[in-house]
Amino acid sequence: MRVLVVDDEPILANWMADVLDWHGYQTLPLYNAREALDHLFEIQFDVALICITLPTISGDEMGDLYRMEVFQPACRVILFDRLDVVEDMKARRPDFECRGTPRKSEELVSMIRFGQAAMSAFGEN
Repeated sequence: MRVLVVDDEPILANWMADVLDWHGYQTLPLYNAREALDHLFEIQFDVALICITLPTISGDEMGDLYRMEVFQPACRVILFDRLDVVEDMKARRPDFECRGTPRKSEELVSMIRFGQAAMSAFGEN
């Protein structure tokens, strides 16, 4: 499974990628929206973990692009950030899966595994 991680904090993006790599996922950590947009056409991702408060383009705008049929139609988008930001995003954009920034490896892996189970249940995997 290919996972894109987009966060403007390289330490967090790299930690997430390292944890997921260790659990057998193929990950690509990117640190800004421009890099993520550059990869929109190059690599098909199964999951995109995107920080909500990216500079220049918001996480939900980036998520909208990744979910478009012509770009990454099968990509599951998970937006993450501080809990106050997540609660605001849930209220504004209930169409997105929004989670608090994972603080432990187990939390991060369960975010991905939960989605795998849901995708399998709907025959999308």
